Amino acid sequence: MIVDSTVGQFCRAGQDDGKPSIFVGSDGEWTAELSRLHNGATLEKYVGGRPREQPLGHA
Repeated sequence: MIVDSTVGQFCRAGQDDGKPSIFVGSDGEWTAELSRLHNGATLEKYVGGRPREQPLGHA
């Protein structure tokens, strides 16, 4: 998932009208909402999508 560093957006299913809602908020609000949706799991952000200590070619 690629996320703008200033705004996070994702869909949440299960709305009454059958259409997913879109969450728009700050980076901090986005990570807090994801943590809440995943039962308090800790979230870490990596700029560029890969931890610095992980070499290229390793998953």
